[in-house]
Amino acid sequence: MPNMDSTTTSIEPVTAGLDHQPQNIDVIAGVRQLIMAMDDRRAELAEAGDVDNLAHGAADVDLLIGEFSVVKRQAQADIAKVMAEADERKREVPGLGVVEVKGGFDRKNWESGKVLHRVIMEAIVDKETGEIHSFDSPTAFATAVENNIRACLGMTGSTAWKVGERKPDGTYKGGLRSLDIDPTDYCDEIERPRLAIIPKRKVTS
Repeated sequence: MPNMDSTTTSIEPVTAGLDHQPQNIDVIAGVRQLIMAMDDRRAELAEAGDVDNLAHGAADVDLLIGEFSVVKRQAQADIAKVMAEADERKREVPGLGVVEVKGGFDRKNWESGKVLHRVIMEAIVDKETGEIHSFDSPTAFATAVENNIRACLGMTGSTAWKVGERKPDGTYKGGLRSLDIDPTDYCDEIERPRLAIIPKRKVTS
C-alpha cells in the first residue's frame, strides 16, 4: 500500500506538473483515482483493525503490480524492437528524456562456491610452479585474497553480508557472528520496520 499511515495519504496525481501530457492521460487519471480510493479503503481497514481484509487487499495490490510489470516489460521489449529496426540506440522522448536500448547477457545459476575457490586460489598459488606464494605476513596474504575478490565481486555499502543465525544456546550458526566478528563494527545498523508477509494471490482466470 502506498502509505503506511492509517489515516492519511501522500499520493498525488501522477500527471501533476508534467510539461508533456501523455496521450492516454484519461486512462492514467482513472487508474490513479482507483489507487487513491484503494489507499483510502486501506486507511479505513487499518483504523478498524481489520487484518483479514487488509491482507486480502495487499495480496490484490501485489497481483496488480505483477500484471503492471508484465505490461511495462513488454512495452520495453516493443520499444527495443522498433528502435533496433530503425538502427537507433538512443532517442529523446519529449517530456520524458532519453530512451536507450542496451544489450548484454543475464548470467544466472552461478556456482558461487567454485568461483570463490578459484578466485582465492588465483591469489595464493603461482600459476607456473603450482606452489603457494611466499607472503611476508598474514596481512599480506589476506590483502592478496581481498584484492582478487574485490576485482571480481562488487564490494559496496549495500553488499549483503550474512550476520549469522542465533541458536537457542546463544551461539551463532554461520555468518560474521560465528567468526566472532561484530557486524555493527563495520556498518550502520538500522532497525527495519515490521511488515507482514502476505501470501501471493493465486490467479484463477
